[in-house]
Amino acid sequence: MNGPAAVEIIRFDHRHHAHLLPGYVSLYQRVYAQAPWNEYLMCSRHRHDHPAVGLTEAADPESVACAICGAPLMVYWPADEVRSDIEGDLRHPHASLHLAVTGQQVVGLAVGYALPLGQMDRKLRLPGTTAALKTFFGTQSDEMEVAYFSDIAVDPAFRRNHIARRLFLDRLRVFAEARVWYGVTRTKGDPEPSVTYKWYTSDGMGFTVVNRYDDDRGRVVLAKRIIDLFCLLGGPYVPPEEGK
Repeated sequence: MNGPAAVEIIRFDHRHHAHLLPGYVSLYQRVYAQAPWNEYLMCSRHRHDHPAVGLTEAADPESVACAICGAPLMVYWPADEVRSDIEGDLRHPHASLHLAVTGQQVVGLAVGYALPLGQMDRKLRLPGTTAALKTFFGTQSDEMEVAYFSDIAVDPAFRRNHIARRLFLDRLRVFAEARVWYGVTRTKGDPEPSVTYKWYTSDGMGFTVVNRYDDDRGRVVLAKRIIDLFCLLGGPYVPPEEGK
């Protein structure tokens, strides 16, 4: 049985951990290919607007066509796109990638970075999100930094070993040290909630739904005053009125 003692959590540094990037890409593809995301194949003509919902990794992209328009299918998350996305994410302020590794196998990942609150509508492509977050956090500032928890995922074979919690806390520490007090994430809430939705909205985490997408993908935006979670890190942190 795989246990947490066998898994190391590292903060990715390209100078030392570039050899782990293929493992990161592979894990990302495999996790999002599974339910409830089902992001394995999509239409090569209309891309994300025509996802091939219901097709799994057992399906051969060359033998099936888009059920909507008949165009050939392609991999939903091509490796070069996943790699380009993470390289772009890591250019943001207070950005970091955390990996759970056993041997040379990547079995978990967590990505996050800071953004000004005023950019959240554009980042999430969901009008009204900035306004909803301002109300939720009790601020009118467009410049206030918020922690965006971009992705967190664990290989299904290694779940229930507290790896997601360890990854999250490693990521949370970066935000705590940067004095970023408020957190936001996006995940799938219905009709079949994702593992991350259940985890973020659990009693121990306490994230709250602040906005929903008006589409058939069930995505929601969650928010939390993450300074309330800094006690989990076991260190003293300056309260927001004394910080920046």
